[in-house]
Amino acid sequence: MALYRLSSKIGKSGTATSHYNYIAREGKYKKGTKKEDLVYKESKNLPTWANEKAAAFWEECEENYRKIELALPLELSSRDQVILTRKFCEETFGNDFVYSFAIHENVGVLSGKKNPHAHFRRSEERRVGKEC
Repeated sequence: MALYRLSSKIGKSGTATSHYNYIAREGKYKKGTKKEDLVYKESKNLPTWANEKAAAFWEECEENYRKIELALPLELSSRDQVILTRKFCEETFGNDFVYSFAIHENVGVLSGKKNPHAHFRRSEERRVGKEC
């Protein structure tokens, strides 16, 4: 039986860059033990000034973002989890918001089973007329 979990929080000022680096396994998280659990990462709707570098966008836009975590079905392959996550983003955020997501898969401490999940960051500002 598939279980689900969805958590949504407003990001705290001053933590956007470190949170992005954590989910994307960049910066100080690039070489740590958790880097192995990164399955996939992607960012969409970045403004041109960010030069396709999500870390640059999130560093500049520290104030207004939302964090979302979503458990992914164990029954799906990694490829299908990416497809499902992309579809969720496209339907939820569309072209209106800048967003980044990363899929991690670790082993649950209590269950000892795979724990695939996605982390999302979404800018709180619509892209119309604003870029942060």
